[in-house]
Amino acid sequence: MKLDDAQLPAELVRGKVVVITGAGAGIGAALARCFAADGAHVAGCDLPHALSAAKDNCHLAASCDVTKPDELATFVEAVMAKFGRIDGLVANAGIAVDGRFDAIAWEDIEKVFRVNIFGVLHAIRAVAPIMRAQKYGRIAVAASRNAQTCKIGRIGYNASKAAVVSAVGTIARELEGSGVLINSYIPGLTITAMRPLPDGQPPEACYPTVRRLVSLSADGPNGRTFFREDEIHILQPLSDALRREIDETARGTPTPS
Repeated sequence: MKLDDAQLPAELVRGKVVVITGAGAGIGAALARCFAADGAHVAGCDLPHALSAAKDNCHLAASCDVTKPDELATFVEAVMAKFGRIDGLVANAGIAVDGRFDAIAWEDIEKVFRVNIFGVLHAIRAVAPIMRAQKYGRIAVAASRNAQTCKIGRIGYNASKAAVVSAVGTIARELEGSGVLINSYIPGLTITAMRPLPDGQPPEACYPTVRRLVSLSADGPNGRTFFREDEIHILQPLSDALRREIDETARGTPTPS
């Protein structure tokens, strides 16, 4: 599958309310700046030390630790009080702590998971009831090819990003018919404080992909992962027949509520 930019012009985000986590630096700050330039109403959050950039690029900026659901709930309440709706969520906040699996401090592995997967889930759970009530919402979550390449020395980052892909696929199935679509995007090799790569692309390079995902029509992709306009299969996709064979929820078996 490919994302068709011709069907998703920049004008489609004009007037949309887009929430971005990790909006104070790197890719998040670039996305906030680009969405605002295209006419979206941008609400961004980040940790206190990064708020200066978020305030420069966002119409509403707030201090928020994505690992704390109460802080995300307060932030979302502020967004609703100002704008009255949330059309898009870009769950961008993420961290990396390098180290081989038997040498890295266990606390650092847990820290990466708390931000990269639990923080994503907290953000989605904060906006999902609003989007369901609106019968409309678009969610884009930052993934990584590291989940597929399994780079040495990045156990926490690699595994947490694989969890993101699985979570997005699960949530997509659970939100079917609600008017809410969720997909993940791969920024690619990007120059950020976390990865100051000499041959990396500028942070705004992934904006066209994220803009497409936040602008999808009702019949757009759901539960998929994209790098630029191309779908990437981080996890092996299943045929509908095989899914029904091995997954009782696809056969209509009741699932826990």
